[in-house]
Amino acid sequence: MQIDMRKNSWQKECLENIIDELGDPLHIKCDKILEEFDTIAADTVERQAKENPEFFEEAKIKPVYKLNALYKRLGVVMVGMTANPKKFANALCKYAGLGEFFMDCATDTDVPGKKEYKMQYLIKQLEEMGIKIPYDKLLVIGDSPIGDVASGSRFKKLKKDDHPETSVSGIVINGNEEDLAVAIKKLIDEKINDININAIDTSKVPLNKRGEADLTSKGRDQFYTNINTQN
Repeated sequence: MQIDMRKNSWQKECLENIIDELGDPLHIKCDKILEEFDTIAADTVERQAKENPEFFEEAKIKPVYKLNALYKRLGVVMVGMTANPKKFANALCKYAGLGEFFMDCATDTDVPGKKEYKMQYLIKQLEEMGIKIPYDKLLVIGDSPIGDVASGSRFKKLKKDDHPETSVSGIVINGNEEDLAVAIKKLIDEKINDININAIDTSKVPLNKRGEADLTSKGRDQFYTNINTQN
């Protein structure tokens, strides 16, 4: 295969094609590096938890954890998705307290590639547990508008034949108005216009007297915004 050596063309070709081809020497090499990273990263998390357990508590984004707690109280089934490998992801879920919310978490070790395939994997896992999936009421939450939330749009297209009733909504978690503006532009540029998307600006979520994020606040309009990218 010939590779165009113009500026950035090799990187583009590598990232979009070669590196994802199972059996390709570059893919094998990168996979080995990822396995090594997985072990080192997981060990680092374990060491951090022993030396400074408060680190993970301080790193929590309070509105997100409050949202998880509210959904759990309502009996909503929640699962996680990450582009990180399994050992590292499991260690983070354990010490960041995400394990108490998620029934399962799909990692790149389980399902390489984009998150719509992780959604497909997780739903299959849940269905095998006997859990009925409300395909018409799926919700994807994440801080990446394209990597996380837009996977809902791609999943909808993926399931259009066997589950045409599939309907997905999304919530983009952002930290300020600038992040929101960037998220909106990315969604519009990628033409993600077939799902309803909202955004939570965590910097504007008020705290109650106990210091907890108040997502039911009367000032909800200040931090909860609809991103209108639909046709």
